[in-house]
This record gives sequence, structure tokens and C-alpha cells, in this order.
Amino acid sequence: MGLFSVKFVTASSEASRTIHESCTHCGTAYVYTATRKGRGVAAYILSRASGMERAEERAYNHTERLLDNAADPVRCPACQGFDPLAIRQFRFNRTRQTLGYGLVGVSLALLLSAIVCAVWMPTSAMTVLSAVDAAGVGIVAVAAIGWWVVFDPAKGRNFLRGVDPEMLDGAILLEAHNLMIDARREVHEIELEEAPKRRERDEARRTELRRAAESRKQAEMQKMAERAKRSIGS
Repeated sequence: MGLFSVKFVTASSEASRTIHESCTHCGTAYVYTATRKGRGVAAYILSRASGMERAEERAYNHTERLLDNAADPVRCPACQGFDPLAIRQFRFNRTRQTLGYGLVGVSLALLLSAIVCAVWMPTSAMTVLSAVDAAGVGIVAVAAIGWWVVFDPAKGRNFLRGVDPEMLDGAILLEAHNLMIDARREVHEIELEEAPKRRERDEARRTELRRAAESRKQAEMQKMAERAKRSIGS
């Protein structure tokens, strides 16, 4: 392999972002939280740490790009309608994944069929391979097209590996979101105001405990001194 063999490291990153939307059906402003996972790959020769640093940076950038284009199919909390762009994007992504995985599966099936035909059925190899190829491509095409036909949460069709129901109902009105932010801000401000008083109470309590401990120590020393005097006098 040699001293300067190239090695690869991978890193992953996950982040969430609050997405602001306006319903295309009723115009209601709402928000939801989108979560994306990114992946980064980097090559290194000597320093694995530097390669991992580059991979983590690429994973972070990948996650940010995914969040920049995030559009999840969530219901409008007012009219229960869906954003058509989000549904199209989800269909496209799942169709692309189905095609990618399906073509890999068909390639593996063809390879396995070629090996079997070469060993046991060399005379009918082309017939078998053609049948496997046609069947595999047909199945992949049907599965990919199925995402465009089957998946439509607006009509209650959320089959196969559809969207998590919690995501579908994950949106809240913008007014409610702002109220939540204001409430968290008020709690934080109260905590900041209470912090000095809490520190003063804690310090006073510690001072009281120290004084009590010193008083008990002095009382014990006084008792020991009295016992020593009595023992000397006797």
C-alpha cells in the first residue's frame, strides 16, 4: 500500500431550522421545524485529524444547503391544506432515491444472473438476462412512478415510506410561535433578574452554615477544656 496511501473519512451532521411559510390556499402564516442530515467525505494521507475536520465542514455545509431548500409537506394549521411545492419536492426526492436504489438492485440481479447462466445455462444466457433486465427495469419504473401517483397526503394517500404523521401536523400558526418565543424570552429575563438574588440567598445560607459550624466547633472545644480542667482538679 505504501507510505502515502490515500484514505477516506466520513462525517455526518444534523441540524434543525424554523421554516416560515404562507399557505397558498388561505394565506395563513405558519411555521414548522425542518430537520436535515448532511454527510461529508474527505481524503487524507497522513493526518486523519485534518481529514476529519474537512469532512465535518463538508457535512455541515451539506446540511445547511439542505435546510436552505427545505420544504416539508405539512398541513396548514388553519385550512389543513398542503403546499404543492413541498409535495412535488418530496415526490421528486423519493422517486430519485427509488430509481437509484432500484438501478443498483437491477445491476446486482443482472450480475448474479450472468454468473448463474455462465455456470449452469450458457446456451440460454441471453434469454435469461433479457428477462431479468426487463423485469428489473419494469419494477423500478413502476415503483418510481408510484411515488407520483400514490403519495398525495392532501387526498389522504400517504402509503409506503410516506411522511411521519407528526411531520404532517407539525406546523403552528405564526402568532402562536411568536407567543412561545415571547414567553421563553420573559422566562429568561426573569431568570436573569432572579440570578443575583438567588446568589445572595445561597451566599447567605453558606455563611449561616459556616457560622453554625464554627459555633459547634467552639462549643466542643469549650467542653473539652472544661473536662480537662475537671480531670486536672480531681
